[in-house]
Amino acid sequence: MSRSLLAFFLFAFAGLASAESDLVPFRGDPKPAALALMGLDGKPSELKEHAGKVVLINFWASWCGPCLREMPSLQRLEQKLADTPFQLLAVNVGESRKEILPWLKELGVDFTILLDSDGAATRAWRVFAFPTTFVVDRDGNISHAKAGAVEWDSEENVALLRKLAEVPRATAGSTAQNP
Repeated sequence: MSRSLLAFFLFAFAGLASAESDLVPFRGDPKPAALALMGLDGKPSELKEHAGKVVLINFWASWCGPCLREMPSLQRLEQKLADTPFQLLAVNVGESRKEILPWLKELGVDFTILLDSDGAATRAWRVFAFPTTFVVDRDGNISHAKAGAVEWDSEENVALLRKLAEVPRATAGSTAQNP
């Protein structure tokens, strides 16, 4: 195979790969484990409070370099999806508020942080690597997942999450009325 033909195929496949989201369809039981944790703000938070939204749940720790590297892109993702039914929940594993506050301040993030102080939620969600992220769709099922760091605000990831967050349109013949 000539070098120019090889270069063409590499370029073409690189373009295809970049057109896909980093998230992969979830293959396990789509029913998520319970998630009820204390927030960084001291208030209790539960996954079920976000019914009807797409919820991105990111398990992370401050000692995890890839976790910290992806935090700014999570912040940008939340801003890009502010006009959609979307919620970001970042679950810190095994650390105290005092331990993580300096990291959050340095990274400039202000999204919802939940504290899994004893690791019970991490075990229930079967997280074995950090960061690990799950997407719960509007119907309350895990639709996608990813182990490893991601640039969350990439065009492909934003497009996938927007598509999942779309409100279904009324079908023809529906008796629904506009307000």
